[in-house]
Amino acid sequence: MTKSICSFNRIKLQDLNTAINKTRNLSYLKENLKSLAFRSIVPKPRVSEEIITQKKRNKPNFLLRSDSHIVQPITDKNFLFPLLNRFQNILKDLYITMEDIKPPSRVKGMKILQKGEFDTTYLVPAVKIENERIKKFLQENKKYMLKQRAVKPIIDLENGEKLILLNPSSKEYLQDLQLEYHNLELHYENFNHLDIFQAILPDHLDRVSSYSSIGHILHLNLNEDTSEYKHLIGQVLLDKIPYAKTVVNKQNVINNTYRFFEMEILAGEENFITKTKEHGCIYELDFSKVYWNPRLSTEHQRLVSELSPTDILYDVFAGIGPFAIPAAKKGCTVLANDLNPESYRWLENNVKINKTKISTYNLDGRDFIKTALKSHLIDIWKTNNKTNIHVAMNLPALAIEFLDEFVGLFSDYSTTLPVGEMPVIHVYGFGITEQDVLTSVISKLPGLQLDDLQLRTVRNVAPNKNMFLIKFKLLKSILFRSDFEEPPTKKKLCSN
Repeated sequence: MTKSICSFNRIKLQDLNTAINKTRNLSYLKENLKSLAFRSIVPKPRVSEEIITQKKRNKPNFLLRSDSHIVQPITDKNFLFPLLNRFQNILKDLYITMEDIKPPSRVKGMKILQKGEFDTTYLVPAVKIENERIKKFLQENKKYMLKQRAVKPIIDLENGEKLILLNPSSKEYLQDLQLEYHNLELHYENFNHLDIFQAILPDHLDRVSSYSSIGHILHLNLNEDTSEYKHLIGQVLLDKIPYAKTVVNKQNVINNTYRFFEMEILAGEENFITKTKEHGCIYELDFSKVYWNPRLSTEHQRLVSELSPTDILYDVFAGIGPFAIPAAKKGCTVLANDLNPESYRWLENNVKINKTKISTYNLDGRDFIKTALKSHLIDIWKTNNKTNIHVAMNLPALAIEFLDEFVGLFSDYSTTLPVGEMPVIHVYGFGITEQDVLTSVISKLPGLQLDDLQLRTVRNVAPNKNMFLIKFKLLKSILFRSDFEEPPTKKKLCSN
């Protein structure tokens, strides 16, 4: 970025005028330039195209326009041109903006972290203030103070004064301040992780700007282009994020039985048992053995917000309980299931620590629907036909495949069962387009029409991969259908 030389209020022009007109000797101006510049910056000199002739006692002069910009010096030999150019060049070297304060360029491409290479020095504007004036000064000028990581902007001086470091980008300094410059030494500790990544990583690589936090664990999803830098990235995050103790990177290997990603440790301790909070609930988990995605926090809250305290929730793929536990805390009757033994263990643990009451199951999703859900729903219909029923199916990679289990689920009760409210299904699925997932749902539930479905995009997961929520009320004709052929037995797959 081009350095600005217009960071401060204008220098007192009469002082500069005196300095230039007092002598033809450039060294005089050079000697006095800093004392003048310490006070404030002038706007960038702008040379006028017009030719003006003025002679007075054979001394070089210059004219000032009403907008206080320097114009064409008035000499036959253009004596002041070199002087003004020199003046401008010195100012460019002296003055910086906050955008200029960054790690040195020599760290570009670094693959092994060398903290000493980040040492650098900048000249920043400052002002001396007597102790008795410091309180009032801070009240009026606090917004102009330097804000840099791990740098104290107020320095105690031996003579009872304080040196206040100022923001180089500010333009609204008081006219009467006697500014000077301070050598600000910066080190690795003075830059945040984004500054460091921008300085180190080659320009053609994607910036590492996001990560997921699960307690003390930072979870990254780095692409192959950054593989050379992954351990450096992990170490920087470990240094810069105060609560981080473990930094992991998701690998593309998926456990086909329990559907969680394998991961590698980039930095820190090998401790995957952690605790996190979400919407007033506490969750403990082993991040290496269960699925947890903090980016779905809003989705968890949204579904639970649709429930009333008297509603019933069947959570087919409950994981460690992000839908089930807040629903139970709200007063809902909840049955929660997960095939993964680790998810089931942590689900039961989280039910206890949140002091909720939930019936938990460790079954395949199909078995849960055919047994626990079916049996409980029959009891509800027999006792209270007005209760609202909700079924959550949050396993986007596979949940839609389980919908056909509802076809003919009550075919053996077609004439004897008192029927109450039909269940509302909340099923999640991956797809490129909305039409993809809508077509998949319709194909699993004969008799369901597009007009029966509500669809919403939850988030973009990857290029050409979106997560959708499809919501609909099951039809009685589907649940009690008797001519539907049972689907072939499928390999048991867990939820999250």
